[in-house]
Amino acid sequence: MARHFDWGWIHSQLSRTGFVLAPGASSSVDAPAGWSGRFWARTGCTTDSSGRLKCATADCASGRVECNGAGAIPPATLLEFTLNGNGGQDFYDVSLVDGFNLPASITPQRGGCSSTTCQRNVNSVCPQDLSVRDAGGSVIACKSACEAFRQPQYCCTGSFNTPATCPPTDYSRGSLKMLVLKLIVTHTMIALVHLLVLLAVITSSHSAPEKGNLLLE
Repeated sequence: MARHFDWGWIHSQLSRTGFVLAPGASSSVDAPAGWSGRFWARTGCTTDSSGRLKCATADCASGRVECNGAGAIPPATLLEFTLNGNGGQDFYDVSLVDGFNLPASITPQRGGCSSTTCQRNVNSVCPQDLSVRDAGGSVIACKSACEAFRQPQYCCTGSFNTPATCPPTDYSRGSLKMLVLKLIVTHTMIALVHLLVLLAVITSSHSAPEKGNLLLE
């Protein structure tokens, strides 16, 4: 079973919409000025007798390595980017708004900007009522409280749609507190035509991939 690394986009389609890397390998992709989108990793991926791909976490239901514009089905750790956005600034963050499936980090290669990361394996501390388990009972992903319960107090909707009326819940105060160090906003962080950041899916004893390479588009 291989671990498939993929991304979807919000707009400005990139030249590739999915790829898989062998352990220790790297790949680069050009992103145009004004591109905004997200990367994520899929896990527990298998193909059926017809060749259709299905993943246990963060699947996009395309049946292929390429997601063709479809987003990740939660829970999924998201690495989000907006290039040349408001005021000409570039934005990047690791987000658990759609839950968590793998630790991940973003590290700019130049420009003096800090890394942002969620290194802890949230699956190891995920509350039982938010846990997604595989057939063997192991926790493979952790839902957000919004995704799990669909209640306005957890989704900050309806009468809870402002910071004042949507305070932290027991879930956000406890073990599912955002583990991202910070949201970095800077000028000229990334060259306008090339995405110069390292995207790392950090494995641990709880999340190490099985033997074999990652499928590359």
